[in-house]
Amino acid sequence: MQNLLKRFHKGHPKVRTQISIAVAALAVHVPAEDWGDGGIVKWLRDEMDSNPEYIPGFLELLTVLPEEVLNYKIAARPERRRQFEKELTSQMEVALNILTACLGISELKEQVLEAFASWLRLKHG
Repeated sequence: MQNLLKRFHKGHPKVRTQISIAVAALAVHVPAEDWGDGGIVKWLRDEMDSNPEYIPGFLELLTVLPEEVLNYKIAARPERRRQFEKELTSQMEVALNILTACLGISELKEQVLEAFASWLRLKHG
């Protein structure tokens, strides 16, 4: 799925969104330690640092991740869903730092602001 996200990084926004939703749905089921040191948000930060050309696709994933906490279409056990929410909440500072760094890319400002809003909704309901 990571390869699809990279492949369609400049593709139609709806395609990027669907791929991002699929990755986020996977993240709901995969414990943080399986993403490497620090969970999916830190994995995403490392991917963005290593592959800046794919930032638009990665930003889409960063936007949908917190939204999937409350998406009950994804069949996940309540305990795992709560754990996923805690994982994301604990990585909020990392996510906001990524988004702050991306604000300098003028063509992505709207996308970055949408991602900020998504993370703020996670924190404040």
